[in-house]
Amino acid sequence: MRAIASEMSASAPPPPLSPSSAPPPPAELVAAASRANQAHLFDDWDQLIPAQRERRAKEVSHLDFAALAVALAAALGAEEKASSTSSSTTAARNAGCEPWTSVVSLSAAGEGLSENAEQLALWEERGLRTAAEGKLAVVVLAGGQGTRLGSSKPKGCFDIGLPCGTSLFGLHARRVLALRKRAAGKEGKEGEKNEPARVDLFIMTSDATHEETVAHFSENGFFGLGEESVFFFRQGTMPCVTEEGKVIIGPRETGEKASDETSSNDIGGGIASSPDGNGGLYSALVSSGALDRMESRGARFVDVVCVDNALASPGDPAFVGACVSRGAAVGCRAVARERPEEKVGVFARETRKETGGGGRLRVLEYSELDPQQALAVDPETKKPLYAWANVCMHFFSTGFLRSAAEDLGCGPKGRALYHCARKAIPSFSVSENANVSVPGIKLELFIFDAFDAVAEEKVLICGVARDDAFAPVKNADAPSAVDTPAAAREALLARRARLGEERGF
Repeated sequence: MRAIASEMSASAPPPPLSPSSAPPPPAELVAAASRANQAHLFDDWDQLIPAQRERRAKEVSHLDFAALAVALAAALGAEEKASSTSSSTTAARNAGCEPWTSVVSLSAAGEGLSENAEQLALWEERGLRTAAEGKLAVVVLAGGQGTRLGSSKPKGCFDIGLPCGTSLFGLHARRVLALRKRAAGKEGKEGEKNEPARVDLFIMTSDATHEETVAHFSENGFFGLGEESVFFFRQGTMPCVTEEGKVIIGPRETGEKASDETSSNDIGGGIASSPDGNGGLYSALVSSGALDRMESRGARFVDVVCVDNALASPGDPAFVGACVSRGAAVGCRAVARERPEEKVGVFARETRKETGGGGRLRVLEYSELDPQQALAVDPETKKPLYAWANVCMHFFSTGFLRSAAEDLGCGPKGRALYHCARKAIPSFSVSENANVSVPGIKLELFIFDAFDAVAEEKVLICGVARDDAFAPVKNADAPSAVDTPAAAREALLARRARLGEERGF
């Protein structure tokens, strides 16, 4: 019996620590949380298994309580100020805005303010030369998963059913490769064969998509771009909080499902958090070292597109060339709104002098437009008064990117321009010993939040044809669905029929 007992004790895993035997949480973390009125983060410490305690301690140690308090106070303060100024929050927020009308056209159809063919050719030439000189980098925003498409993989891994069988990531990589080859012809003497120009590709992932995204590129040989010229960096996150500012504890497994053999990612125990919005691009570029890498390799300009836009042309030469020629720090592609009720953000000009002299660029989300603004129609053209829609395709100088990271942050020089997104947050209730959903706030930044810091003469809005530049892939194919893979595939094949191989199909 003794021999048997000895054998069992040697092979069996040790029992979970009882509350009385659990080591206390790190004193410095408890003190920091208490000073920030967040002591509840350790209320369930004795209920956690070792892996969960390790995760909790790690995540709390990375929390910047002071910055979180600043971000939340600023977001709630902006809401309160708007609501106290007017019965309509949106009307108060958008008072003093007018439609942005200074738009140059990059459309062959002459959509918007037409530019002559000679000018467009000069811009394209300038854009190709900028790429040839190694001064251009491309960023693809790819933090989302394909849940609405019926896929658990990163959205960029999704195949929309093209004959070539490539993914959305593959489409963008192919276009960067095609740009490199076109730009090579702008180096050296006429007729001289040149190596493809260097245009590095930067992919902004999220915690949910990072590993699979890196694996997808590796499995596909980095789509011919070369591993050394593809850089992955993660989008930042923000803790989810209650209306009172309490950090929300995330859901976790309990009982038999929670074992020391299970990875901490599976068993929970951390805090609830969410991505910090596409405006987190600026700080992520700086904190990850991506911006330093761009500049060290010669890039001075960056073209940003979203992974789910099947028609996006990363580094489009005419667009880049127009922005460089005009000395723009910020450039935006825009499409004409099709109808007043279309739910898209619009470009507007801030006219209030107290904001810095007026004339600054604003993007008003559809949800932020009051009905009068959203439905207003130009009496002459019968088209929407706010005529130009934002489709998140942007040009930036690297200098602007660096300044924007500081401008939007919570530091001494930052404006902490976070927005409150009120959601039901998955959480763990200590009192109920169960996973529940609680009302909470996700703090987000929008990429255009930094635009109003740029003088009007440093901004360029370029009109592009919708069927040439914008085909979002957001919803699974269904009879009544919009923004589907089938619609994007049809639009892409139609563009190919019009333009041939010129843009890298």
